[in-house]
Amino acid sequence: MRISGKRLALPAAAAALLLLAAAIWMTLPPGSADPAAVISEAESRLNESMAAMASDKAKTPWTEEKGKVPPGMEKAAESEQLTLYMNRNTTEFAVRHKPSGKLWYSNPPNRGEDTIAAGRNKKRLSALFSLSYLTSSGQEQELDSYSDSVELGQFKTEAIESGFRVTYTVGEIARGIESIPKLISKERFEEKIVKPLSDPKAVKDIKKRFKYDPEREVFARREMSELAVGTVLDILDQVGYGEEDLAYDNAENGLDNEIRPDHAQFAIPVEIRLEQDQLAVRVDAAAIKQTGTAPIHTITLLEFFGAADSSESGYMLVPDGSGALIRLNNGKTIEPAYHASVYGEDRSITADERLADNEPVRLPVFGLKLGGAAWLGIIEKGDGIASIKADVSGRLNTYNYASPVFTLTSKDRVVIIGGSVTSSNPVHQKKPYSGDIVVRYGFLGGEDADYSGMAKLYRGYLADKYDLRKLEAGKDVPFILELVGGAETRKSLLGVPYDTIVPLTTYGQAKDLVEQLKEHRVNRIKLRYTGWFNGGVNHSSASRISLDQAVGGEKSFRRFEEFLRSQDIGFYPDAAFLNVYENGSGFRSSRDAIKGMSQKTARQFDVDMPTFFNVCGNVLSLPVVSGPASGRYRRFCCGCQTAWHPRIIPSRPGRCTLLGFR
Repeated sequence: MRISGKRLALPAAAAALLLLAAAIWMTLPPGSADPAAVISEAESRLNESMAAMASDKAKTPWTEEKGKVPPGMEKAAESEQLTLYMNRNTTEFAVRHKPSGKLWYSNPPNRGEDTIAAGRNKKRLSALFSLSYLTSSGQEQELDSYSDSVELGQFKTEAIESGFRVTYTVGEIARGIESIPKLISKERFEEKIVKPLSDPKAVKDIKKRFKYDPEREVFARREMSELAVGTVLDILDQVGYGEEDLAYDNAENGLDNEIRPDHAQFAIPVEIRLEQDQLAVRVDAAAIKQTGTAPIHTITLLEFFGAADSSESGYMLVPDGSGALIRLNNGKTIEPAYHASVYGEDRSITADERLADNEPVRLPVFGLKLGGAAWLGIIEKGDGIASIKADVSGRLNTYNYASPVFTLTSKDRVVIIGGSVTSSNPVHQKKPYSGDIVVRYGFLGGEDADYSGMAKLYRGYLADKYDLRKLEAGKDVPFILELVGGAETRKSLLGVPYDTIVPLTTYGQAKDLVEQLKEHRVNRIKLRYTGWFNGGVNHSSASRISLDQAVGGEKSFRRFEEFLRSQDIGFYPDAAFLNVYENGSGFRSSRDAIKGMSQKTARQFDVDMPTFFNVCGNVLSLPVVSGPASGRYRRFCCGCQTAWHPRIIPSRPGRCTLLGFR
């Protein structure tokens, strides 16, 4: 049996039942009671008592667990494997994984002893989230839930099923000239503001801040300094003129409520709860309330959850490609911190430089192993706008940590060139992300507390969520064969360069390879064939198909296809429909390519890692035959930059990768 999440051992329940039965037996006259009836009545009274206790517990969801509760915290929820604790004063929390006994904190418990972090970085160690917002000039400004909410007392905590919710008002509550009525009728000015004032000086101060318009019979607000704004606001507070009065006066005079430029204040609800023996953290982006015109750019959620200090051993798991490990306290602070977008970068955003050339992130997971315990974070919702960052101790603080970052509003810049003048103007998406953000944390202990255990936990999560079933082992395992047909290269004839397709694997050679595999009893072959049309591997648009003669032409393609069909071999001729490497086949980049937020053609670039800047391995050179630059060659680098060089002929013509179609 269970009382408010605590198990009552069977021997204890039996002892309580016997004691209650004995008490009832002693109160009855001799020979007047049946022993079975006494026990039945005792059991009934015990059940009633337990039900009453459970009811009392339900009315008080915040309970204490003496001897196990972290200092300053109280129990908020409990499941079979986890116990959730929370500090109402700071909103930090902790999760105990019962099987391993490990207590994981949302914020480092010894953060006050950090010898590296200082100023805002030190306060950020106490925050459950931080955010950046965009000013009208396109600059990013940062706020966090501790410095800009908890310290100011601007938060509300409430108990919910299996956890708690905290609504943070992030950003100092401050009023400006927008809180002073721009227009107010003469009658309301006298009745609401002047009449309640008893101080003649205050009456004089308020009257000189407004100009009377006799035609409309209204008082109009004058321009005033910040000091004068403060004085007027104090007077309005004194007479009880509030937001409702301001809204009434604006409506009466046909005015909209004023919004102070770049004023940033956000009400953000964060839910922490236990679900299926996992910790679920949720932010409903649609429920975020914003004051001012500055939109939220990014939210970094639980940045220091389970962070390991500089004395710990273990590693962090990041989904770099098929997965990578970052050893704790490895001292590599000279290297940039890991930060990669889930499912790849947003190619519609101009990226002039990259600090690292990471492998694409295929899975929305991250984790940390610490001694004999570990946790795995799974981005369940909001993964399409997420990125994952991880860093080791010694850079900004003494902790190793991994966390998700969510981009609610993307930004870019539009460059306008007019003559010798160049201007850069910020732009951002008009409608921010308004879906759910949910991150789950699963916990591991013992032999499972490693990256293999994390992989197993994620596999189990996917199997449960999508009702996946394990495939039965078959006799013949599929054999995936990938072949490259032709690729473009540069050659020269009598010193004149030209481009041509070089065959790497013709259809005849591919047929021979397949026959040899069959002779060695390799069955169930699945063949992917790349570089067979429109110019080889880096082909032009697939809107029109022209088979390359270098690898055999159309007739050889048909014969090869019939051969594969006769051998029951899956044939997958490869084509890139989203990436276009050059104009042609009816494709024109200025008309058909995707446009980024800056209205530029979306392009992909290689990165020169020593400089971190975009470069183009392919260069297109055109001779200038007239004008002052005659006899020179103009060097085009994928449209990203233009330069003049005397008599330079590059090794081969370049082609940009253009993203998709409209």
